[in-house]
Amino acid sequence: MTIPLTKNGKLYVAPPECELDFKELFQILATAGAGRPLKSDGFPPGGWTPELLATAISELNDNEDGVELRTVQRWFQSNDQGIGYDNISRLARIVGCDDPHATAQWQAKINASNVRLSAKRRAKKRAVPNQDKPLPDLDPDQIEATARAQFSSTRTDTQPGSTFWDDTQITIHRGRPFSVALKAEAMFAGANSIGLPIAVWCGMGILWFMAYIFGAHDISYPLANGVQKEVGFFWSSAWSIGDLILLPMFLIVVTELINRWKGGDRSTLSPTTPDGSSAQAWALKVQRYSGSFWAVLFVCVSIIFLIQWIGVYLSPLLSNKTDVAMIDWMLAALVRPDVITTEQAVILSFLAFAFSGMIYWFFFSGLLFLYIIASDFSELCAARRAKPDDMEDDQFLQIAVRTTSSIFHCCVLGCLIATTIKLNAAYLVSDAATLTSWLSGDGLAALRLAEDGWGWAKGSPSPFFTSLLLLFLVCFIFAACLVKIVSAADQLDVPPDAMRAAQRIWIKMAVIMALLAVSFILIGQFVGFSLLLLLSVSVGINSLFWRPANDMSEPVTSPG
Repeated sequence: MTIPLTKNGKLYVAPPECELDFKELFQILATAGAGRPLKSDGFPPGGWTPELLATAISELNDNEDGVELRTVQRWFQSNDQGIGYDNISRLARIVGCDDPHATAQWQAKINASNVRLSAKRRAKKRAVPNQDKPLPDLDPDQIEATARAQFSSTRTDTQPGSTFWDDTQITIHRGRPFSVALKAEAMFAGANSIGLPIAVWCGMGILWFMAYIFGAHDISYPLANGVQKEVGFFWSSAWSIGDLILLPMFLIVVTELINRWKGGDRSTLSPTTPDGSSAQAWALKVQRYSGSFWAVLFVCVSIIFLIQWIGVYLSPLLSNKTDVAMIDWMLAALVRPDVITTEQAVILSFLAFAFSGMIYWFFFSGLLFLYIIASDFSELCAARRAKPDDMEDDQFLQIAVRTTSSIFHCCVLGCLIATTIKLNAAYLVSDAATLTSWLSGDGLAALRLAEDGWGWAKGSPSPFFTSLLLLFLVCFIFAACLVKIVSAADQLDVPPDAMRAAQRIWIKMAVIMALLAVSFILIGQFVGFSLLLLLSVSVGINSLFWRPANDMSEPVTSPG
């Protein structure tokens, strides 16, 4: 590379003389920050990030449509994808500092590198049947001639779907070993943040349909006190609220957090590393937790699905054991065989617990990704202390607040999901006719507007182990993530007012989580618990709309 110069107040890097493919050339440009405006003190501004480059291209005066961030992110990634024909001239204008002569030079150089990358990819494809065969040498003169011919002619095959477009956009992945950690990451990462919620809703739709066919959707049975207790599937708070509404929201927030971390925040915190290397580092980070992902998969398949289904549902149904402490819509065949048969209940419970194993795999994997991101942030902060750069610590704090905000929203949703599970279980062992009458009667009794008329149908309530374990995991993940991020942020050199504002935000998050946990524990423990539950749920739902950046002394915005 030649010595960096300046043009039009921007950092100019002359085209290198060596023959590079597009990925190699772009890595040099991105790392050097070619085309970025100089700092006020005249020093280089640092490297490009996908967000900064996408914004710069979109602001070109002849670029009305702009460029998608995902397109720019692919340039940073370590893959076989090149650059689209229309974007070559735009990128050349950026790195050429809007100078006509420099732009023309860079345009030819970028196009030549793109053709060289396509040639390498085609050679790699031809070599696939014989992995030991070396790749043929590329003819530099032929590549340069092809590049000039492409730019000098008005081609019609540069639109999406054409041969040229396919050569520069398609990536071939071969020989990657199976990894449950990377498979889980692939479920969450990507542009389609609604994919996992759709899978949940499809499963719920099947259960709703099957419950309706078998008659378990709206079913009641008589208690010893003569009350007809409603236990239908449609009236279960755990299924109709927790799994249908809260869990999809949790998955959407986790997906958005992972995509933001991979697509921008992580590379922003490590500006000296091209995004392709950042993506590889993230993949290695996820792979390090492969054992944890295997453990999650094992627990969901063996314990949540098989053991729980066989022990809690299949065994009582086959033995016609009627003294079960908690009758729900899947065990209703024990007390209402006139509505649903044992065979139907076995099928329905099997489908329900297979679905539970799937959604808990989604949920626990999401929690694990929260911890991985917090751990990754902490390591990046430690690396910054070991090797300082020109980036302001304020940017680290902004990302810390934004990341903890998403983690907090996920954990609030997790607490609410656990609350719906325990609330449904507590209602099933109470002597109330419906869930709403149980809660309203408790609230009125606490306000002395009605008599204390509810109790437990069969002695003391069950220990609610499943929901308690769920709450513990959510609170543990929240605490672990908060400790990691706060400890790393405490080492940053930021204004005291900004740090105090961030600390107030983190304390507020911890208080809300504590309120949700206390409310969960006290469900059914005293008359008036429903009032505390109403307060905590209201605070929890309201906190989902809380944007902690607004509480900072200075606005916290996305970098770039």
